[in-house]
Amino acid sequence: MKLVVVESPAKAKTIEKYLGSGHRVLASFGHVRDLPPKDGSVDPERGFDMQWQVSPDRSRQLKAIADEAKKADTLILATDPDREGEAISWHVQEVLRQKKALPKNVQRVTFNAITNSAVIEAMSKPRGLDEDLIDAYRARRALDYLVGFTLSPILWRKLPGAKSAGRVQSVALRLIVDREREIEIFKPQEYWQVSASFEADGQRFTARLVQLDGKKIERLTIGNRGEADAAKAVVEAGRFTVSSVETKPFSRNPPPPFTTSTLQQEAARKLGFSASHTMRVAQGLYEDGLITYMRTDGIDMAPEAISAARKAIASRYDAGFVPDRPRQYQSKIKNAQEAHEAIRPTDFDKSRAASGDYARLYELVYNRALASQMASARLERTTVELNDGAGRAVLRATGQVVLFPGFLALYEEGRDEKADDDEGARMPALREGDAPVKTGVDATQSFTQPPPRYSEASLVKRLEELGIGRPSTYAATLQTLKDREYVRVDKGRFVPEESGRLVTAFLERFFERYVSYDYTAELEEELDDVSGGRLDWQKLLDDFWRDFKPKAGEVMDQKPSEITQALDEFLAPWLYPPRDDGTDPRACPQCGNGRLSLRGGRFGAFVACSNYPDCKYTQKFGQGGEQEQSEGPTDLGDGILLKSGRFGPYVEQGDKRASIPKDVPLDEVTLEVAQRLLSLPREIGAHPETGKAITASIGRYGPYLAHDGKYAKLGSTAEVFETGMNAAVAKLADAAAGGSRQRGASREPLAVLGKHPASGGDIKVMAGRFGPYVTDGTTNATLPKGMEPSAVSLDEAVRLIDERAAKGPPPKKKGGRKPTTRKKAK
Repeated sequence: MKLVVVESPAKAKTIEKYLGSGHRVLASFGHVRDLPPKDGSVDPERGFDMQWQVSPDRSRQLKAIADEAKKADTLILATDPDREGEAISWHVQEVLRQKKALPKNVQRVTFNAITNSAVIEAMSKPRGLDEDLIDAYRARRALDYLVGFTLSPILWRKLPGAKSAGRVQSVALRLIVDREREIEIFKPQEYWQVSASFEADGQRFTARLVQLDGKKIERLTIGNRGEADAAKAVVEAGRFTVSSVETKPFSRNPPPPFTTSTLQQEAARKLGFSASHTMRVAQGLYEDGLITYMRTDGIDMAPEAISAARKAIASRYDAGFVPDRPRQYQSKIKNAQEAHEAIRPTDFDKSRAASGDYARLYELVYNRALASQMASARLERTTVELNDGAGRAVLRATGQVVLFPGFLALYEEGRDEKADDDEGARMPALREGDAPVKTGVDATQSFTQPPPRYSEASLVKRLEELGIGRPSTYAATLQTLKDREYVRVDKGRFVPEESGRLVTAFLERFFERYVSYDYTAELEEELDDVSGGRLDWQKLLDDFWRDFKPKAGEVMDQKPSEITQALDEFLAPWLYPPRDDGTDPRACPQCGNGRLSLRGGRFGAFVACSNYPDCKYTQKFGQGGEQEQSEGPTDLGDGILLKSGRFGPYVEQGDKRASIPKDVPLDEVTLEVAQRLLSLPREIGAHPETGKAITASIGRYGPYLAHDGKYAKLGSTAEVFETGMNAAVAKLADAAAGGSRQRGASREPLAVLGKHPASGGDIKVMAGRFGPYVTDGTTNATLPKGMEPSAVSLDEAVRLIDERAAKGPPPKKKGGRKPTTRKKAK
């Protein structure tokens, strides 16, 4: 009997069906071992020896694999065809070796698609484990561990509010912060464009002013309304005729099939998918045998796939859409060690498959792959220049015509930013000497725009351009930044939070080399050299650790006050921008003679006056000096002031203070609102059963009810002042019972993964009081520690639910104390 080990149970079922009798196929459910999250898991003093630990939630699966391995004469490791897949096979082999369950014959096979032919062909070409790929995995895992477990404790002790730092995540965060800095220092510049509308043969077109009185008009040449009006008057007075018509044919070639990176980018642009959601859906399509392996940086397809694509093009379109020769693409990525085939459908006869997001992503993959083998589009670009009779003004109109659509009939690649040219406009047929009818002249004011914030698509593209990280890790990297609350997503764009800016400033100031783009890219190249067998993995780690360890020790030895002072100087241009009145940006706006400086507090960094406690002026970190100076306290009347502190806006009356809740807009904070906030807690009345008071108030975690040491959440600030006795009693009772009614009625799932094959219920990922869990409506299963809710697959959820159901209901806790038995008096 031959034992075949794959990662996914869905793959296991399909592959066992293809292989038939004589084979037993089991799933490892992904990685089976990892470095335990504690000091000493990687030992630099012993050649970077790693102490691997079996993941608790994989013990049962490994026992099943070991039991079958003892009965098998051959072990076939058939995990994914990349570095991570190679590592999983190595881990499985090592665990079986330790359990003395490793068969004598061990083979490694890989396939790029889960189809009958691909699997059977792979089984006929076994090989051994790729030691170079395994070494590259160990080097990368050790690097990430050493960086994380060295930097994170420094951050916790020296930088209040910081959570963690990672090798690639820190550089990705720096990109986001650097872009925000560019936006903040950007000075908009006014410019005007003068254009005229024309009509010829019933077709309208627009021409822009490009020359005036012999001077070339660039984008920023006309800088104010006066200049624009003068130029407009010249155009209005002129009678324009066509002085030249230039027509140039050109062609556009189709883009190559998807790689991991380009799939994430295009799915973000066209489908609005996050990188993590794209990879989750693509994983499902791969496991269902619909697309090839989705973690790759290869951009070409197998010869048989190219033939199938050309045949599909010929059947859908006419022969002109099939190029004379098959298209071949060459990757520009250096040492693309994961470059197998590009992502493509396994069957070009199947243009539609699956449903929902799976169908949308499949269609995107199908169209891109098919278009990559289609004929080039042929277009014609026309440029027309028009002169006025006096020779003062020259106008130019451009447009293009599609002569033959080619691949554009099926697919056009999306753009991160909207193009601002008008080359796509249609033009009428014009000849030299024609005098089209002028129908209007416009002068349009515009301002130069700062560079846009990164979207997921543009950030992934930039990381790949810089050679930072690997496409297969981008989804997890971006998700980590969001989970750590270092960034937030606003209208599809990344905005750095204050904590993210502070961590980046800290790393730039004290670990500049290790968050530099060039160094990180060079390290990736060295890791690729390890995977290619050109560099020893332990030498790479030794070179890194020799410089990194003393630097980390040097920073750890500094006092928190020294760290804060250094950051204050480093961030001075941002924290204390020049003031319009020319006064010292560090001068305290409240007392006048104090100096502003960065301070560290329990809840993070803030700016405060040097005259504390005599002057209690504070400013939130990142709030900006000018904004704080211009706002100041607002007198609401009755001795109540509206102020802004390091924890946000609040109202103050004498010694009493009350924070402004997040759901109350500042412009709605009137005297009445302030008085109500300062009057809290509000007593609703006596509980009908206990006679004790029920109160409503607002705390650190939002609005709530309180009664006899028990609490219940309220949905909004308004409920604090509006909830009556009946509603309060009901909410408190619901909270005491675990909130089951409310949770079942109103809580939204984090994700809906699909149907449970046995119960038929929808499997949902939920956020619970004690952590995220999955449920099919009957059984709840808590996610293992360290598993991100966004990374849970349908198969993993089914397994967790089935394992939990097999254990039966949890034992009921016995309430109260056992009654004591008094001894009888003698």
